[in-house]
Amino acid sequence: MPTGSRCASGGGCVIKAIASAPGKVAILGEYAVLEGAPALVMAVNRRARVTIQAHLHSYCSVAAPAWGGQQERFELGPDGPRWATGGERTFKLPAHIIQAFFGSERWSPPWPPFHATLDSASLVESGSAGPNKLGLGSSAALTVALCKALSYYAAMHQYSAPAPELTRLIDIHSGFQRRRGSGLDVAASLYGGLIEYRRAPAPLVRPSRLPEDIEYCFVWSGQQAVTGEFLASIDTWRKGNAQRYRQVMKPLAEIARAGIRAAHTNDNVGFLRSLDEYVTALHALGRASGTDILSEPHQRLRSLAKQCGVIYKPCGAGGGDIGVGMSRNSQSLSQFEERLASESFRPLSLKIDETGVETQSGN
Repeated sequence: MPTGSRCASGGGCVIKAIASAPGKVAILGEYAVLEGAPALVMAVNRRARVTIQAHLHSYCSVAAPAWGGQQERFELGPDGPRWATGGERTFKLPAHIIQAFFGSERWSPPWPPFHATLDSASLVESGSAGPNKLGLGSSAALTVALCKALSYYAAMHQYSAPAPELTRLIDIHSGFQRRRGSGLDVAASLYGGLIEYRRAPAPLVRPSRLPEDIEYCFVWSGQQAVTGEFLASIDTWRKGNAQRYRQVMKPLAEIARAGIRAAHTNDNVGFLRSLDEYVTALHALGRASGTDILSEPHQRLRSLAKQCGVIYKPCGAGGGDIGVGMSRNSQSLSQFEERLASESFRPLSLKIDETGVETQSGN
């Protein structure tokens, strides 16, 4: 149990459990990772934060401005949460995580009532029409942070809660994604740093690195993309075109493996070549499946990058959200950044976050 967490009669006690987890960007291997290929994933320095605080009400409550704004109440019985006003239907991700966390155990007696505040504002950015989803894995970061905070809060009150380990966290998050995700975003939020991730036959994570002398710049494409819709579209196409699906996925897997080998052997030329080849293979997947992976903004960004001697690649499912420009030449990358401003694209100040999920207590 964390030091200082035990409440003593007549004395002060720690009543808050706080957890934060980083967002992510997919550098290489998206889509191919669904078929067992490795992916290269970077945890980035924007984090989801969860605070769980004991209160004196008879119910529990949760507030998550980025996921509905309103506060929802629920009671914790022996069989898990019972939402007061249909929060399990209207509060989306937070309700799903809480339901999954508590629904896996029979709690007796019930937990002390608490209020949870979920903050993922740093993983989105304000736009003229409202918040812009950047594609930084906010739902995965929030899943990791909330489950870790709940487990920490349980320890503070001498409960034995299930450990938030990778396989279980992926299962919880995948349930929200209708079992279509790979889990790479969950792994990045849990462990931090730059990692190589494999989904099958069981989730496997090992530390990785970019080759020396590789510099990068992340950029907002100017439009949002819904990852689940892209995954659903390709999955529907796959079911009716199994042979063609295998044909277009094979080069994606081969390029991902070659690129990650190049990263491990510090081959910056081979790594950049693989990055560029992967974009071409992603475009082929998009054309074959009728999915706009390499959308017009990403095509324009790739063209701008080539003019500057920079390799550009969408990060994630494509269509929109963010991409990355990479080069061995800092002058070329600076020129690319200058061209972005002239074309109304916006660079994002993202760096590797070496720290995965973190917890602390407060009062």
